[in-house]
Amino acid sequence: MVAGVDSASDEDDPSFTADRLTIVFTSDRNGNDDIFIGTRPDPDGDFIVVPADTVNSLDDESSPELSADGTTLLFTSSRSGEYDVYTSTRPPGGVFGVPTRVPALSGTSTNENDVALSPDGLTVLVVRGSAFLRARRASPGDAWDPPVAIAGVAFGTSPSAPSLDAAGDIYFQAGGSQRDIFLARVQGASYADAVPVTELATSERESGPCVSADETYMMFARSGQIMESTRD
Repeated sequence: MVAGVDSASDEDDPSFTADRLTIVFTSDRNGNDDIFIGTRPDPDGDFIVVPADTVNSLDDESSPELSADGTTLLFTSSRSGEYDVYTSTRPPGGVFGVPTRVPALSGTSTNENDVALSPDGLTVLVVRGSAFLRARRASPGDAWDPPVAIAGVAFGTSPSAPSLDAAGDIYFQAGGSQRDIFLARVQGASYADAVPVTELATSERESGPCVSADETYMMFARSGQIMESTRD
């Protein structure tokens, strides 16, 4: 478990900065799904967690995704009546401002259930239903190109909650009620079929993976608690 993060409620969908000192995640500890933000003094310290009041609404928020430097937050919210993608920014160490809807990543009469941001901030994945859509931009300040579905790849049953590493590989959750973490690696212009990340699989539910750019560190949820794992 991640010290300072977990409560008696369900936590899910963690995302962290490149220095691992800031985390965002969802929790229903206040009655509906809200985003919480935590900070710690060093990678081995305990997080101090508070609700992200400036971005939360009376509706559900999900799939929070931090940029590598922690100044940009992407997430999905049902505040418009359907799940759309929203963004908020802040100065370094500051408070996130009032979020705005991202029209380029939010369809009409569709639900964007999850969003993922690449470490360089130039690629985003959006999940509509069980389809992964990918959009790119030339620089972090530019508008997103229209998202295009990633076709012809066997991502498994009900894939969702993706995370991108620096190479563009996708870690995500899939399966029925027993969710597990899977990996689809870049293969040319597309992806190889997904394979399970067996070293993290248990009889419990694994969900919401977030992987570091170099794939040496991961946070994920296991049965409603945030976990972390490292490898050489």
